[in-house]
Amino acid sequence: MTRDEGELLGGRYRLLRALPGGAMGEVWLAQDERLARRVVVKRTDAPDEGRILARMHHPHVVALHEVLAEPGPEAEEFWLIMEHLPLTSLAAVLAGTSEGRLPEEEGAPAWRRAAEIGLQLARALQAVHARGIVHGDLKPGNVLVGEDWFVKLGDFGISGAGGDPEETLEDGDRTPCTPAYAAPEVQRGARPSRAADVFSLGATLFALTEGRSVYGPLTAPPHELVARARVGRVAAPGRAGPLAPVLARLLDPEDPAARPDAAQARRLLEGVLRSRRRRWAPVAAAAAGAAALAVTGGLLWLPGVGGGRAAGAGEETEAPGGAAGREADPCALAATAELRAFGDTLLDTDYGNFDRCDVILTTPRGEEVDVMVDLNSAPAPEPASPTERLGGVRLVSEPPGDEECTRLLLLPDTTWITVRAAHWDGGSPGLCAVADRAAEHAAGVVDEAGGVPARRAAFPEGSLAAENACALLPVSVLAEVVPGTGADDTDVGFGDWSCEWYSTVTETEVELVFDRADPITAEDGVPARFSGFDAAVGAGADGPGTCVALLEYRSYPSEDGGTGHEKLALTVSGPGEGEAETEERCAAARELMAVAAAGLPRA
Repeated sequence: MTRDEGELLGGRYRLLRALPGGAMGEVWLAQDERLARRVVVKRTDAPDEGRILARMHHPHVVALHEVLAEPGPEAEEFWLIMEHLPLTSLAAVLAGTSEGRLPEEEGAPAWRRAAEIGLQLARALQAVHARGIVHGDLKPGNVLVGEDWFVKLGDFGISGAGGDPEETLEDGDRTPCTPAYAAPEVQRGARPSRAADVFSLGATLFALTEGRSVYGPLTAPPHELVARARVGRVAAPGRAGPLAPVLARLLDPEDPAARPDAAQARRLLEGVLRSRRRRWAPVAAAAAGAAALAVTGGLLWLPGVGGGRAAGAGEETEAPGGAAGREADPCALAATAELRAFGDTLLDTDYGNFDRCDVILTTPRGEEVDVMVDLNSAPAPEPASPTERLGGVRLVSEPPGDEECTRLLLLPDTTWITVRAAHWDGGSPGLCAVADRAAEHAAGVVDEAGGVPARRAAFPEGSLAAENACALLPVSVLAEVVPGTGADDTDVGFGDWSCEWYSTVTETEVELVFDRADPITAEDGVPARFSGFDAAVGAGADGPGTCVALLEYRSYPSEDGGTGHEKLALTVSGPGEGEAETEERCAAARELMAVAAAGLPRA
């Protein structure tokens, strides 16, 4: 029985207008007259879909309010009452483009946008699979996307939205599937699985970048796509750029067990976005810059017990935990040339806070290792591992982790340097050998120069590097928002570029850090504005129970000729990981970021 506009379901939901999609063609926009809100109602012959959605509470999965049973002409009809969002399907977005794929945008190439979308979907799948649920029909038609590219996964019943590319086929006893996106084993008759969901994720990202199915043109008849799928004929991407190796792993046509699971897919996509968001400087230019420092003997910060001094300036300065340490250049310690023994190296001078510098090492096997040098304020930590002497510097070798290896260099004035080699895609052999080489080089530079060499040039006018993070949040304001914070519980970071406060009453921590990274995206949280600056507030962005407010302060020309972005990152964390605790921390983050933003200088 087809419903009519204006009908009332369950004495509560007024049908407003029919919406496209749904295997039964019964999807409506409706008004919840009890709560005065818009909802989407969908008739389903699979009440199990309602039970599946009822178990899911995830930001990237469409929320189900209730399952409604209504009398029908022959049997009960089941209606899913779902959240209504001002979103459209990803399939509709692609259909509205000239080439049927994501458009190239300034600052956001199609492969990057696809990776951002894929990361959100991988997180959704990870949550879905953790509850023993298989989606079974991941495709652009079942992905809702907003203007800011925030996506939600929906339609957990195996259904089609019409049209050849997303037509759902059922051949006798064979599992229904969408030929353009279903895994080969499913199109041969196997039941959907977690591995098949991962393949469909890869097939969706392939379509976003290529404008076609992994099995051929989206305009091809479905039976042709099925024929190619059954023999495992999967095309290689031509426009996916750095995303291509990830797609190759997701789209393994022969061995479902060889595909990464959803959690591994998430980490792979995070790796693509993390590594490629850095703006790399040419190796030759970076090495020449470091050599120039050694030749000219530029301004040096010289560590010593009780403080350092600037060579050539002839005057004592305070220890570098405050503004006096800002001339120290972490990139002068980067082992760009020395690490070439392990592979190709690129220097990244514009990533993270102003007290760090990174060398991106690509091994002969194609693994990408981030080798970070980070300057830290006194006092140095008490070493938990044995130390050894490298000239006047003490070296602490921390036990290696699964994905990183860290070395600490303790300077005479108790300032310290962190050297870390990290590979975020599941670990890499030889990380500690890389970390050792990088740490030995940094210690040699410090020992020979008598300290950390100065920067080649001053920070540009208008940079956050001239600001004091602690001063942006007065303790009096903090104490009102987070009771129990005080000046005695303030931890000042290197160069005054970060500040951390701890509440002795609520055990809540507040951290404000200056950052350099890509512009704010939908992945960072709910869009916001503070004192005219673009921002985002992300619940759980730094782990369960946390809330992170990000503010984009300014953009600037980076050393590689691209565009860099300076940001403020304010994190509120504490005990308790429930929704109420997280929302309370987000309220505090919004209030505190509003204060910090108001104190920022204007260009």
